[in-house]
Amino acid sequence: MDSLVAAQSHLLFEQQMGFKKEVEIAGKKETKRFKAQEINWSSELKIFKSLELNKSSFSGGIDVQSDAKGIIYRAKKTTKIPVKELLIRFDNGKIKTITGVYQDDDAAAAFISRRNFKMNFVDGMVRSFEISGIQKMVMTDTATFQVMAEIF
Repeated sequence: MDSLVAAQSHLLFEQQMGFKKEVEIAGKKETKRFKAQEINWSSELKIFKSLELNKSSFSGGIDVQSDAKGIIYRAKKTTKIPVKELLIRFDNGKIKTITGVYQDDDAAAAFISRRNFKMNFVDGMVRSFEISGIQKMVMTDTATFQVMAEIF
């Protein structure tokens, strides 16, 4: 994911792409449009790096299934890998969608954090993305959030 994020950030910058970002936190929604010169694509896409599976500590802890349409990576139930699932779908040899689930298990007793990710591609370039999830600390309300972006 690190190299994909770097490549997409560079491509979006080079193509001078803008985007519309809609953020909803605990039911409050805000929408904003950004022009190309206002965007740091590396920063906007950085969170997708949390889906990186190429770490020595993950060795042997991931099941992989693939077919002509895509690849699914799933953390084995016996491991504490935070990337629970990563699905990469292809269309004519190009990435079509990437979806993933990240859940912080290390702090399960005091804190729950779960994020769902999705990137949609057209002709090899990301054209939209979504991030949603929950966060909960002991003795506090659950906070939900959703970020949706359309790239133009």
